[in-house]
Amino acid sequence: MERIEGQLDEQKTLAKDALSWIVCARRPLETLELQHALAVERGTTELDEDNITELEDIVSVCAGLVTIDEESGVIRLVHYTTQEYFERTAEQWLPSAQHLIVESFMTYLSFNTFSQGISHDDLDLRRRLESYPLFEYATLEWGHHAKSISPPSEDLISFLMGSQANIEAAFEVVRARYRLPMYELHHSPQRRPSGLSGLHLAAYFGLKEAFIMVLERSRKVVDINARDDDEFTPLFYAVMGGKADFISWLLSFDEVEADLKSSKFKSYTPVHIAATMGNVVGILPFIESDKADLDLEDSWGQTPLEKAARGGYVEIVKALVESDRVCVNSPARTPLTHAAGKGRIEVVKFLLGTGKVNANEANKFGETPLNNALYSGTADTARCLLDSGQVDASLSVEGFLGKTPLERALQNFGLHDFITELILDRMEAIGISTEARTHAWEVCQQHPYAGVYNFY
Repeated sequence: MERIEGQLDEQKTLAKDALSWIVCARRPLETLELQHALAVERGTTELDEDNITELEDIVSVCAGLVTIDEESGVIRLVHYTTQEYFERTAEQWLPSAQHLIVESFMTYLSFNTFSQGISHDDLDLRRRLESYPLFEYATLEWGHHAKSISPPSEDLISFLMGSQANIEAAFEVVRARYRLPMYELHHSPQRRPSGLSGLHLAAYFGLKEAFIMVLERSRKVVDINARDDDEFTPLFYAVMGGKADFISWLLSFDEVEADLKSSKFKSYTPVHIAATMGNVVGILPFIESDKADLDLEDSWGQTPLEKAARGGYVEIVKALVESDRVCVNSPARTPLTHAAGKGRIEVVKFLLGTGKVNANEANKFGETPLNNALYSGTADTARCLLDSGQVDASLSVEGFLGKTPLERALQNFGLHDFITELILDRMEAIGISTEARTHAWEVCQQHPYAGVYNFY
């Protein structure tokens, strides 16, 4: 570092800027990403390619501290101990590193080329990523870098209150990479803007100070429950971003409406979003707060608990059930049936262990957990249900479309060995009546392709 300090001012600035990016980046930067990052000039509207520095020059001015991995194309510090050194001495050598990065991002994402908004389709997005090597990293990570700066820079606030098209572009890689709910709405065949604002973007990244500043400066046209075109509020975006502290903070505002539904997206509430995404961090603040109704139904009549059960998100299922603010067992709401049908065995085990569920309850379509597990071919889940001792194993009980569990199983070619092993040869052990055994025999005879009737 003393050697760097002894260089000409221009070389010293280049070295410190390069080290700022390399040291503070949230992942290793490819060489072209770093070159473009260093070429950004604050306040400009496009990248001047004449500003792109040769790699040899970057390596040279850094005085042996950085190297290029030829195999991966990444430029990095020479050794992990160098990273540790800069983490200890950043305030001494690179005090403005994060400011430099955020200001560069805000300039970059404000470029005229991104004022066209989101890409039209996947091919268009690929072209954009190829033409602008820093774009992917910038859109995914700018908010995380911005969170380290307090108070927020004016560049950041100006961007969040600026062109909506540029704001849309700054979020498109995020929503595509993480398959956020609006990606499903806008992905195919032609994408369209979702109408998000800087307020939504600040909420996604959990930028409290920036959120307050944008809200205060735009009070006359924006409120804390501002909806985008999909009717998602900042609270929805905070959930999608998984920012628990920000969610709790938003819920502390009296005017924040926790149960607003998006009619454009299956009438989901923010709690539905968290449950569907498996975002346990995002759902806990709602459980800790008494502000949200945890048991609201979406347009399909499903609650967040059912969504979590279907997805196999056992930690969310546990949190919701233990909150005592959800309906665990009713004919219309059968999370156990959802979990059984999807083979979510850990969820099934948990629900059976609560003592709160009726393991024989049919949902509104007439499906019991066992019937659904057998039809879906989830043998391990069916075994778990039968071994629990809580399931009425009478194979003559009719379910959906008048099908018994055995008939359901026989419709699934993948369960034939399971039928022989677990059901037919264990009928007496699991308490199935003679009448049911006769029925099972008759059903098997009707399905000679299965071969299971030969058991008798």
